[in-house]
Amino acid sequence: MAGQDPFLPGTARERPVRVFLVCGHRMERQALREMLAEEALEVAGATGSAAEALSAIPVLLPQLALVDTALRDGSWIRVCRRIWDASPAVPCLTLGSLGTREELRGSILAGARGHAVRMVRGGDLVRRIRAVAAGRDLFSAGEREAVLSELRLSQPSPALTSTERRILLDCARGCSDTQMTRSMGLARPAFEAALQRALGKLGYPAAPPLDGAWPAVLPA
Repeated sequence: MAGQDPFLPGTARERPVRVFLVCGHRMERQALREMLAEEALEVAGATGSAAEALSAIPVLLPQLALVDTALRDGSWIRVCRRIWDASPAVPCLTLGSLGTREELRGSILAGARGHAVRMVRGGDLVRRIRAVAAGRDLFSAGEREAVLSELRLSQPSPALTSTERRILLDCARGCSDTQMTRSMGLARPAFEAALQRALGKLGYPAAPPLDGAWPAVLPA
C-alpha cells in the first residue's frame, strides 16, 4: 500500500508504546524524553545506571528498552542481555553514535532486536521503536551471519579461549544467558566472568559487576 511504513505491518505503528530509557547522559535522556513525548510515546522510566535499569524494568515491564551504547559504566551489552534474561517480553533497541561495525556487532551480541543511530533520530528512531515493540527483529539474517563468521575466524589479542568463543557464538545465534549456563554447565558467576573477558578481547570496555543491591524503581 502506498505510504505504508516499511518497518511495520498494518496499523501497528499507531499502537501506544511504553519505552524505558537507559542513557548515560542526563541531557540526552531529557532530549529523548521530549522527542518521544512529541511522538505520543510514553516514557515508563529513565536512568543512566545499569543497576537501576535492571531493578526497574522487571517491575515496570515496558514494551521496549532503549539502551544507549554510551552507557556511563560501559555495560550496555550485558545490560541488554540481563533485560532479556529477566524480562523476555521486553525487547531492546540499542542507540549508538555512528552505526559502526563494532556497534552493530555489539548490538547483535547483546541480543537486541535492532540498532538506531543517534545522529539520525526523529522519525527513523520512532519507526524503529514501534517496529521492535511490535515484535520485529530489524537485523537481517545476513547481518547475523556476518557476525558469526567474524567470530569463527577472528583472532583477537589476547586470543579467545574455546569457552569464550562458544559464548560469543551462542550470543550471536540468539541464545539467552540462562540457556547458555544450562547447556555449558557453568555457574552464573563463571559465565559472567567469561562473557566479560570475551567482550573485552573484542574491544568492548570492561564494566563493573551487575550483581548487588539494586536501587528501587525509578519514577517515570
